[in-house]
Amino acid sequence: MKQQHKHYEVDQSNKVEQTWKDTVLALSNDSEFTLLLRARDKRVIQEQFRLRGEPRNFILFTFSALLVFLLKNTKPTTLVTVDLEYKDSENIIHDRLINYSRLLKFDLNKVPVVFKSIGKKSPAHKLAGKVSSGKQNPDLRISLEEFLQVLFPKEKDRASRGT
Repeated sequence: MKQQHKHYEVDQSNKVEQTWKDTVLALSNDSEFTLLLRARDKRVIQEQFRLRGEPRNFILFTFSALLVFLLKNTKPTTLVTVDLEYKDSENIIHDRLINYSRLLKFDLNKVPVVFKSIGKKSPAHKLAGKVSSGKQNPDLRISLEEFLQVLFPKEKDRASRGT
């Protein structure tokens, strides 16, 4: 099997904070995978962060959750280079990746993740753009419910125990 890249690359089209547009995350190597979070769901998630008094966490926590969903669904076997979307926030994102991967029962230790610019010529960048522009369907659409369970697990657990 021929590989174009020895490692995987991940890019985002339409940043999380662009709540009027769907966000697409794409992973590319010898295989490709995309996932989409709808704009309307991002607005609900953003409101949930506001209601909890944590509006500043919306962007990085949501991006981190998207990344974990992508990694869990693709199970990459070599280095994953994530495009540097949120400079100087890599530690926060990595911390959230660990937390969310535990919630989703995904072993992040098997997947080395680094953050650096991958450029506009990256296959992941092109793939994310195709899905974002509607030229290609995403492989996965993350539901609002799945997302909220990862971002706010304790409240969900308490609610389910109370009924």
